[in-house]
Amino acid sequence: MLKAMLIAAILSSSFITVGKGEISWLFWTAYEAELSAPEGKYNPAKPFALELTYKMDFTGEEIAERSVEEVRKQESATEEELAKWGTRMREIFPDVVEGDKIKGLKTEDNKSVFFHNGENIGQIDDPKFTKAFFDIWLSEKTTEPELREALLAGQ
Repeated sequence: MLKAMLIAAILSSSFITVGKGEISWLFWTAYEAELSAPEGKYNPAKPFALELTYKMDFTGEEIAERSVEEVRKQESATEEELAKWGTRMREIFPDVVEGDKIKGLKTEDNKSVFFHNGENIGQIDDPKFTKAFFDIWLSEKTTEPELREALLAGQ
């Protein structure tokens, strides 16, 4: 837990917003996304954070399933990996209501650490998961290229 608090302190003091955007369906905004990194410069090989601020209620199950679905579309993982990662995400991700925040941190050693409203909720130590998960928003293969462009802000 101390390590998680240290990570959160580092995040709040040294990361600067790179870009922001939102995901909307029809007339509803599902969430706002904000990418932050040291000095406001995104480098996929370095630590960064992606925070989602939810504008609608979702169950943790829905968040995990949607994440698996998006990784599957990028064809970056086997069905076995997707099943394993889906199980772990269902254990980590809580139900959210409007205004809740989930922040994912990509660490220097390619782990994914997750926070819900500032509290550590878990981590996944698999570097392949970390790349596949954050690629949902940041890869050229994303299903949301406009959001990717907004997050990367021309970088």
